[in-house]
Amino acid sequence: MEKDHAEDDLRTIVLISKSGGRNVVPRASFLQTSDYYQALVNSGMKDAHLNELPLGYLSNVCLKEVRDFVSKFQCNKEKIKIKLPKRKQLKNVEEGLKGASYLQIMGMTSSYIEYLLKHLNDSSYTRLFDFSQTYALVEVIEKIYDFALKNFKKIAKCPEIMPFDVLHHLVKSEIVNADGEFDIFKLIIDWIFAEDSRRPCAEMLLKEIRFNLMSTTEKQKSADLLNKMELNVSLTGKSANRYHTSGTLFAFVLDPENLGQRYMEGYSLSLFDFVKSCGNRNSTTPPDVRFKLTDERGPPVDYEDCQLCFLNNVLYMIGEKYEKWQYKKTFAYDLTSSKWSRLSDMMVGRNDFYFGNVNGQLYVVAGSLSSGAVEKYIPEENRWYMLARLPVPVSNLAGCVYNGKLYVSGGIHTFTDKREKRMWQYDPASDSWNEQPSMLKKRYGHVLASVGNALFAVGGANERASTKGEMYDFATGQWSIVMKLKLPVIHSPSFLFSNCLYTVAQHYTESGTDEIYLQRINLSKYLNDKSSLSTSSSSNASHALPRQDIRADDYATNNRRKNLTSDNFNDRVDGFEDMDDVFDTTSDEEKKDGDVINYFHYKFDDNVDKNDDKANIDEETDDVVVDAAEDEDDVIFENDDDDYILATFDFTNAFINDDDDGDCQIFKCKTGSVCSNVAYIGIVNTSTDV
Repeated sequence: MEKDHAEDDLRTIVLISKSGGRNVVPRASFLQTSDYYQALVNSGMKDAHLNELPLGYLSNVCLKEVRDFVSKFQCNKEKIKIKLPKRKQLKNVEEGLKGASYLQIMGMTSSYIEYLLKHLNDSSYTRLFDFSQTYALVEVIEKIYDFALKNFKKIAKCPEIMPFDVLHHLVKSEIVNADGEFDIFKLIIDWIFAEDSRRPCAEMLLKEIRFNLMSTTEKQKSADLLNKMELNVSLTGKSANRYHTSGTLFAFVLDPENLGQRYMEGYSLSLFDFVKSCGNRNSTTPPDVRFKLTDERGPPVDYEDCQLCFLNNVLYMIGEKYEKWQYKKTFAYDLTSSKWSRLSDMMVGRNDFYFGNVNGQLYVVAGSLSSGAVEKYIPEENRWYMLARLPVPVSNLAGCVYNGKLYVSGGIHTFTDKREKRMWQYDPASDSWNEQPSMLKKRYGHVLASVGNALFAVGGANERASTKGEMYDFATGQWSIVMKLKLPVIHSPSFLFSNCLYTVAQHYTESGTDEIYLQRINLSKYLNDKSSLSTSSSSNASHALPRQDIRADDYATNNRRKNLTSDNFNDRVDGFEDMDDVFDTTSDEEKKDGDVINYFHYKFDDNVDKNDDKANIDEETDDVVVDAAEDEDDVIFENDDDDYILATFDFTNAFINDDDDGDCQIFKCKTGSVCSNVAYIGIVNTSTDV
């Protein structure tokens, strides 16, 4: 073929534009780069051997770009080289791509696509999208889709210019960098409102909205807008997958080394960035998930054992100072106004209880010193109501919601101190409790989560920290062991997202720093019916860090804190007057004269004496320990090699075999401080920046 001897051809060829412009290029380079010209030459047509090639479809600017590219192209039998400028004007790039497309110059197309993407921004993306569709630049179209998902907040300011295909891709995607689902809904409404001709697209777009992720107020606003525009759309919205990355991962963090810190600090990370961070994995090191410090102020640091629950853009908290053993006080943090407020107190004081929401109302179940009391809080009334007691008085239990009913399991019996494995169902309609099949293992401090048509009991402890998880299948009515964890889950702050449970684990290192890890557990992997992944909830997103046993180095740290003067303290706590009124905090002088607040870490000491009472280790020689007060088949597998003694867990080894199998994965969190404790972590879905 003539192409094989092109490097020996010294002739030139003139490319003639539609306006008559003449652009001379080396024939050998043109033959080597242009599939169009190669096909013409190989066809044997008379025109293929002329010194001029009329191209009436292409402009002179277009052929100048072709000439520049081809003229710089050097070829020989060993390698192909080409040197191009770093940037070109957008008009020249578009004309160059027209020429490359028509003349089928693949190398030029690739190079000019790189030029084109350098011009991608929130004002040019519509132009680039239209151009890419015209010339079938699939690679560019995909890049524009990704750009729109990442830069939702910018492009949503000008909805009228957004192409339909971009908007449709955006609302269908699971990964959108939006603060809340209502923002996506409003973008669709604004886009439709811009032109009457767009109304026929309304149903196709609005059916993708996850109305279940909106607050009650946002749902009402959505209904009002739809009625105003006379759009007949159901607010049930999309149900195939309830998850969306619209929203923010939010955490309250306290820093034990910050001696002047009076209130926990707020950290946040958009779910969009969180998903992207979790995708950056390699086989040896857990990827970093970096949270950003916000202006949000959490509860006082001496409310470290408080319980929190998110509902309708409000973070509700029950708790008091750490020395209190019965909590009644209720507070609310409005994420839209960034303000704390005091609500009416619970009727029964308690701690180590379950705190969650069912159908827009808050429920508190059992807990220490409560005798199994259950209360319901109605936010619209700011009032607590007593409900039917839990049949078994327990603390440190876990719970979740399935099909509008509340399920709780496990815990520690308030009066006998025995561990529980029973599960109970609460029906709000009848205000009644019904016993359900018991878990296979006794647990307290675990996480209970519902995904699809199943419940999952994960982690917890029974003298030892369990590294197993079990699943309750509603179809069969049976529990089964389904997973093994890489890190223990015991009183762990957690959240559920995209059918995966994320739990927080904190490691106190020898250097005096806290390392915070997230463990992701893919729960959908264990379900047979994948179509049922429409409803989910988890239990312990509201749980704070538990109180830890005081060790010698804790006393040393506390003694250093007691040496603080009031001057040291006052230098770092200005501007909290309003929050002091809400939380009724003690004065600086009282803090100076009284006991200093204790901060404890998760500590895993490999040299714990097995006879030390603090380690709370009961050595058993038998394979099983049978509780004589219960059924004979109720056994505790104390010597299970798959369970870890909590005080001796080795974090380093947890990552040695991190095989990234999609079952249980580890991520390392960064919150700005080298020594931080996560008191709360959860997903907030608001239309206002957190």
